[in-house]
Amino acid sequence: MRVEAFSIVGRYSYIGGKAVRKPGPNINQVVLHKPEGDNALPEHITIAGTHFSLGGKILNSEEKEEVNTQISDAGVIVQIDYLDDSQNEIQKMRVEAKKDDIVTLATDPDSPKEFCRKLKVDLEKLENQKIMPDKWRENFSKNYDNKKVKITVINADGQRAVWDDSIPNITPPRDSTPPLVSSVNE
Repeated sequence: MRVEAFSIVGRYSYIGGKAVRKPGPNINQVVLHKPEGDNALPEHITIAGTHFSLGGKILNSEEKEEVNTQISDAGVIVQIDYLDDSQNEIQKMRVEAKKDDIVTLATDPDSPKEFCRKLKVDLEKLENQKIMPDKWRENFSKNYDNKKVKITVINADGQRAVWDDSIPNITPPRDSTPPLVSSVNE
């Protein structure tokens, strides 16, 4: 009898915890930005989606990066992994960008102090900080084009979203939520 009472309490605690949790991140698009030229190294990536924790930097009204003073939690982390031919992560090739290396490009209009919709990870700055393994950025463009890159966005609360280009970038990021459509019967 006690076991049944405990399991009922456990179920309600689980449901209550789920109701309190914030929405998790969702990646819609990852874009590699590099200058023109055959030997050009990628400069940065942008990640678009919904419910990302804020980056440690933000673009101001003059389109310049500055410290994000709105951030009130641990911020977002972006992990970048190379994949082998079997789509498994290649050991010792992971690069992890912490919140101070990530720029918030577009906040979420519904929760601007909590979430954003677009992030930028500056690969050139990460390389200058010696965070990346040797020749990592040189190989990034080739691996990205060959669909051998995995991007993981980890929010401050530990929820994560993974992009591995198994779903093509066909959905453009939206600046606003589309309006709700009422049913015909109303």
